[in-house]
Amino acid sequence: MTNPGVPSEPSHKVGPGKPAPVMMHVLVVCTANICRSPTGEGIVRHLIEEAGLKRDVLVDSAGTKAGTGTPPDIRSRLLAEGGGYSLAGISSRPIAPRDYKEFDLILAMDDKHRRDMRMDCPLDHMDKIRLFMDYTPGMVGTSVPDPYYGEDKDFALAFELIGKGAKGLVAAIQDQKPYLDYR
Repeated sequence: MTNPGVPSEPSHKVGPGKPAPVMMHVLVVCTANICRSPTGEGIVRHLIEEAGLKRDVLVDSAGTKAGTGTPPDIRSRLLAEGGGYSLAGISSRPIAPRDYKEFDLILAMDDKHRRDMRMDCPLDHMDKIRLFMDYTPGMVGTSVPDPYYGEDKDFALAFELIGKGAKGLVAAIQDQKPYLDYR
């Protein structure tokens, strides 16, 4: 996340000072917003840009128990950089009540996050909350395990799963592109 609040407009501009409309807002959520969700944000952003969808999709991250302003864990940053992704400019923030309204898709890294968010989410936005891995064939309902208290291998596993989940998510967004264009 590059901004402590949820931006109401994308950071890129079209024309003289006019913001480009963002068609879809995606929020990736974990516990403290320092390992899994910033990794998800960074990888999804990268893949969105590669797919030519940067003007159509805004990606952010938050945590169910996050503080504000903490950069991603060094172990997550090193794995991301080694994989060709950047987590630069991302810092932690807690999920806010307005996120349930402002985001189109809210992706939990594990089932506990999904349950916690469903306790706080207004009923008319409940369908936006899903698991991050639900867009990966054969991995629907799979949680990304929290690597924070683990070893390097735990971070590597989380990074691998998040990479697969991000690819599945971006493919699903690409499939939705004709719908998004007319939204």
